[in-house]
Amino acid sequence: MIKNIVFDLGNVLVEFKPIDYLLRIGFKPKEAEILSKIVFLNPMWNEFDRGTITIEQYSEKLKKENPQYIKEIEKIFDSDWLVNMFIEDKEMSKFLEEMSHKYNIYVLSNISEYVLNYVKNFGFWNYVTGGTFSYQVKACKPEKEIYEAFLNQNNVIPQECLFIDDKAENIEMAKEIGINGIVFKNNLQEINKKL
Repeated sequence: MIKNIVFDLGNVLVEFKPIDYLLRIGFKPKEAEILSKIVFLNPMWNEFDRGTITIEQYSEKLKKENPQYIKEIEKIFDSDWLVNMFIEDKEMSKFLEEMSHKYNIYVLSNISEYVLNYVKNFGFWNYVTGGTFSYQVKACKPEKEIYEAFLNQNNVIPQECLFIDDKAENIEMAKEIGINGIVFKNNLQEINKKL
């Protein structure tokens, strides 16, 4: 029986669409595509989520590796970047509120402390019981360690959890350790059926 619903943050509860963000701040489509690969699909982004480098260190490394894009990288990480990049999904916040009457709500996310401190202002946290974040445990989904840390830290039984994440590989690893899972594609009806 499901007692706990576990949500990912990026593209589940919080919009994280780098190309949309880059277009919003004035880059042309071709530029946005190139910069998205350099900045947000870079394997180093995981190190930022893991908490092993700061945003300043990440930005500096990117500028060193891509000297032709120094100005663009500075624009991407200007003082308003968090506000323009991470947007609360109001429909999902409403869903969390409804679900919180019947289930414990948890968050399991690859996220840096720096970004988490910003998204903690979003309304859905009012319904969250607990969670585990990559920067705390120095592991990122789909690494097994973060799932094990989640189960231990929150004292929950895998079979009593339903994990909702936008990436199939993250759901696969959850299933390997006994956590039920569903790939999120704005499929609230399908999620409701699993509960």
